[in-house]
Amino acid sequence: MTNLDICNAAVRLSGELAPETQPDYLARSVSLLALVCTECLPLDDAYRAANGLEARDWSPRVSILLTDPFPLCDVFSAPAAYALAALLTLDENGELSAAMYARFASLLADIRRGLPAKSEPIADVYRVL
Repeated sequence: MTNLDICNAAVRLSGELAPETQPDYLARSVSLLALVCTECLPLDDAYRAANGLEARDWSPRVSILLTDPFPLCDVFSAPAAYALAALLTLDENGELSAAMYARFASLLADIRRGLPAKSEPIADVYRVL
């Protein structure tokens, strides 16, 4: 899956039938998708560690190439498309943008719930007598 696939999905989620009808969206996507990927990096690292996947070789940057492979695990492709759609529609349709961002947050929460938890002792910082 390439970054362009994520961008095309985001444009379709925004209500446009064909990404070609919104060249402005694709032009803005190069920096916005980089922002989305950067926001998801800590969870991607946790997902990789929990599932025994190799470490990612992508580091945060200002923009991306649309022809490059999507840098996160495949499970992040749908959340990334929703987050990108939210950012692309923010100025034109705030209600749609909020709905897309809520879906993004929900999908990330689903990924977090699937990660194993570990328990740790609670430190008593107040040391009551």
